[in-house]
Amino acid sequence: MKKRIVLIVATVAVCLAVGALFFINHNHKVSNKIIAYCSRFDETKSEINLSDFTDFEWDSVIIYENPITTEKLNSLTGINYEKALDLSSGMIFVQGNKIVYEEVFKTDFESACKFIIYPYEDVNSFVKVNSFTKENAVFNCEKLVQYSDCRLVLKPLIQHNNLALSRKELEDMAFDYFCNHNSDLLPLEEYHIDGTEDVIDKYKNMDMATIEIRHINGAISTCDARYFINVYTGKGFDSDDNEIDFTAKG
Repeated sequence: MKKRIVLIVATVAVCLAVGALFFINHNHKVSNKIIAYCSRFDETKSEINLSDFTDFEWDSVIIYENPITTEKLNSLTGINYEKALDLSSGMIFVQGNKIVYEEVFKTDFESACKFIIYPYEDVNSFVKVNSFTKENAVFNCEKLVQYSDCRLVLKPLIQHNNLALSRKELEDMAFDYFCNHNSDLLPLEEYHIDGTEDVIDKYKNMDMATIEIRHINGAISTCDARYFINVYTGKGFDSDDNEIDFTAKG
């Protein structure tokens, strides 16, 4: 009788383990397909279109990166996501307003994640969520090998996406704004656009990017303008705390 109980318990344990494995694989089928595809080639860089690795209908995909709250994700994307995000990143595929598939990548502090996908082309950006249509969900895929461990890092290829303005778009808008609001300009080729996303200390807002317009005279670099702009709205402040709007016409 005891042997029979032990056998039943062991059988149940195996079934649960197999079921859990299937659940994990099933819920990472897109990333697993991409990993399997890239492992067939020696190239370290390639272009990946997510639609080539999906077998279900969808019209947009939301990419999010930790740390981000469920409330922030919902307010920016308009979806009704109810799960706690905690320290996780992931992909949410949407058809209409309905979530049809998702993959969640939990942060693992003991080993490197095999698959990393960013919502923004600058991995140091504080943009934590972005949305891409099926047509523009194209990513640069880089294969990183370190200590015999292989990781795939995906960053958006197409600059213009649905939620956040790209770094290039912000820089172009900043330079247009600078030229339109300054009459005494140097030759345009003498200007250099620089800056970082990190302005948390100034505005306590992780959605802000810093754009600087500089001109270089020999070894001297002079800052002519500094803008702090929200990457989702295109609005913000200059270095004198005057409100500015990159999206305003004229």
